[in-house]
Amino acid sequence: MKGISIENRKISDRQIAYLSIYFSFILFSIWIILLDYFKPIFENSWSKDPLAMLNTLYPIFFIFLITTSIFCFIYIIYCKEKTHIINIILLIELSIILLYTPLYLSGWVFSPDPIRNIIASESIEKILNSVFYKDISYESQFFNTEIMSYPGSSLFNYIFIILTNIDKVYYIKFIFPIFVLIAIVLIWYSFVSKLFDNLTAFISSLIAISSFFYYKLHPSPYVVGFILLLLTFHLLTNQSIQSYICLLIVIISMVITHPISPIMFELFLITLVFFRVSMNSYTGLKVKKNKYLILLVFILWIFWSMLITPMGNDLITRFYSIVTLKFISGAEDFQKFTFENSFIYPEVPLLNKLIYFLMLIIAYVYILNFIIKQKHKYKCSVLSTRNFLNSRFIFLYIISHIFLLSAAIIVLWGDYDLLERSLTPFVFIMSIIISYIFIDILSQKKFKIQVLICLILILFVISGPIINYSSSAYNSYPTSEKHGLYWLSNRNLNNVYLYIQTPSYHQLSFFVEPNIDIKLIKDIDKMNKSDLIVFRKTNFYFISMRQEFSFSNNSYINTKLQVENDKQFNKIYSNDNFEINSKKSVQ
Repeated sequence: MKGISIENRKISDRQIAYLSIYFSFILFSIWIILLDYFKPIFENSWSKDPLAMLNTLYPIFFIFLITTSIFCFIYIIYCKEKTHIINIILLIELSIILLYTPLYLSGWVFSPDPIRNIIASESIEKILNSVFYKDISYESQFFNTEIMSYPGSSLFNYIFIILTNIDKVYYIKFIFPIFVLIAIVLIWYSFVSKLFDNLTAFISSLIAISSFFYYKLHPSPYVVGFILLLLTFHLLTNQSIQSYICLLIVIISMVITHPISPIMFELFLITLVFFRVSMNSYTGLKVKKNKYLILLVFILWIFWSMLITPMGNDLITRFYSIVTLKFISGAEDFQKFTFENSFIYPEVPLLNKLIYFLMLIIAYVYILNFIIKQKHKYKCSVLSTRNFLNSRFIFLYIISHIFLLSAAIIVLWGDYDLLERSLTPFVFIMSIIISYIFIDILSQKKFKIQVLICLILILFVISGPIINYSSSAYNSYPTSEKHGLYWLSNRNLNNVYLYIQTPSYHQLSFFVEPNIDIKLIKDIDKMNKSDLIVFRKTNFYFISMRQEFSFSNNSYINTKLQVENDKQFNKIYSNDNFEINSKKSVQ
């Protein structure tokens, strides 16, 4: 039987596959043990160390990640019997290890948005019954606006939480993130394996999982919309009537879930049809009815996003800026975003940009190398010639750059927080191209090249946590802040003027009834009009690390000192991470 020789014994490919599964389970079990070990250490150091998560995990967790990366590489090289089941199990385990670790360690919740989105989803029944109420966060009906703008996402969360009676925090922290990771792995792996093969699908998924470290796994319209976007890609690989009907349903769901996902799909379809018609090339994707799909998606998006939803005027303004090329006026901001510092530790965003730059360099060097070989009529490997001439490679190369261009347009708009909406499809498409290139290079079976590929994979895997976990100081909300919000909610807050920094007012809605009319003050210049002033350690970290780049001299510290020296305020509640000050006249 075909295999490799170890101590004069033959180990079959099937046995190697089984050993890989067993070893992956061992690694996953070690990860679970490490999480329980790290959790109390992180909780005790979070309030004192802005890089507490990185310092807590270093070096044990990173040694573990390097070991896992080497194991994945050995599996790629030596396991000849890579079944879909084994590949998917390994990818799900790795995705959970890389992306779920900060969520588990975070304490109460991770990221400021999930509480807001869940409260909005819970309100959908009242909205459907035309029961409108005042929101504690905005003078306008924020939750009503949220639901009407993204009803697909709200319905998704509503079905999971209300109909299944799942605890909200449990859903935010455990159910939804795990579901998203499994869904992304299954859909993307299935899509790539249908276009190419299971090895390309495995390496592509491995790179994609490692490279979208900025992705926040919380219940939000964009996350649900991105899953639907991947599903539309997958459904394009099948031309059956059932798949076409499912595709129409998914498109409608995607349109009412998030406005950017349909745009990404529209760009994908236009490129696909143009490429097929102009080059008469086969891409592995069905294009027979895609011309009609382009028109359908465009009509649905215009009708829903611009004419029905509350964000229509904003989208019309943005669309007009593209048509008239006014968005180019943001070139200076684009330059600042690309080259200037955006984090208190400049090495972190630099590493982030280098990873994506490395992706592009690998693709450019590969193509340039092939062109040079062709020009001088050097002998190319059969796989290299086939891969380059294969129209699927060229199509993916083009669409990846279109997605990258759309990401640049978002930066030119100045909406840096929306960058991930179009950057994520770029990363996933580029992961196919990189895996395509890696397989070609590995086919040469040169040890030095194999070591180089292994080092690049290790870089992809360990760079994600370094970038992602460095922001955990202001994305991890400890239970002490939850206790502070709970204590605050037990006061009579009706008609009270409250100064509380973003995103605290969203999280307060988790505890306060929606009919309570809180007069929220968000302008620091009007803070003296407040009856209650709240300070949170997460706000300190956010201002220090993302806005003013100083831990010793920033607006948070200055404001806190101002309130402490103001005789009309008394401190009525305090723990290590949460403080409430009240005017003496309202105590």
